[in-house]
Amino acid sequence: MIQPEEELYNDPTLVEAKKRMFKILKVHDAICRKHGLKYWIDWGTLLGAVRHKGFIPWDDDIDVSMPRADLNKYMKIVENELPEDMVFQSRKTDRLLKRHKYNLRDLNSEIVHKFIDGEFRGVFIDIFPVDSVKSSRLFLAPFFKTYFSIDYSKKTYASFSRRLIHYILSPFLLFKPLVRFIKNKFIFDEKNGDMYVLDWEYNDPGQYKKSYCDELIELEFEGALFFAPKEYDLLLTELYGDYMTPPEIGNRAFKHHDKIIFK
Repeated sequence: MIQPEEELYNDPTLVEAKKRMFKILKVHDAICRKHGLKYWIDWGTLLGAVRHKGFIPWDDDIDVSMPRADLNKYMKIVENELPEDMVFQSRKTDRLLKRHKYNLRDLNSEIVHKFIDGEFRGVFIDIFPVDSVKSSRLFLAPFFKTYFSIDYSKKTYASFSRRLIHYILSPFLLFKPLVRFIKNKFIFDEKNGDMYVLDWEYNDPGQYKKSYCDELIELEFEGALFFAPKEYDLLLTELYGDYMTPPEIGNRAFKHHDKIIFK
């Protein structure tokens, strides 16, 4: 028997996960305020704040974005600012992490999911670095995203041919440091860029105008205030279109939490 949608949203595991994610978000916010670092809630979390003043009922993660320069400063101080039950996860702090990503994670839980890797697998919030780029250079995104998605050791592929292509292309990964240097030094443009993009080492299409985040305001999320782009309406419209109309019930799904073990 299929559970009614409301029962799924009130599932004790999901409710507890959201409590822990919210706690992590508050810690992140406090660190950024203390050290004068710029961040804003983004993506589904921003949409949730605007449309629901909190979590989208069927959402199961929290997204924040930081300009690259602020994230670089954040990484130098965050480990000394966290409570004992949290950890900052990156490829520098977690040698088992294969993906190029940044999270704050709860140390007293474990997510069971086929796509989870790394030593730290607790409930988390995503911290996305955003980079500035000129609109005229956006055509380069598919090349960089394709290049950084090459993974000869990936366990699951859509087809044998896709696996074979990755194996054939894998020698080109020897040039990854050079490709990364070119991307960061000559393509991204912190001073003159007019677009914010998720690092092109993410296989994600996220991008919007940099001007949307020139000025930040505070928006309510689960009863607390967090920084958000002042032009959130323009940003969300660009990302989602008619963002105030929820998707059909059949298109609402949890993405990250197949099973969670709380310690």
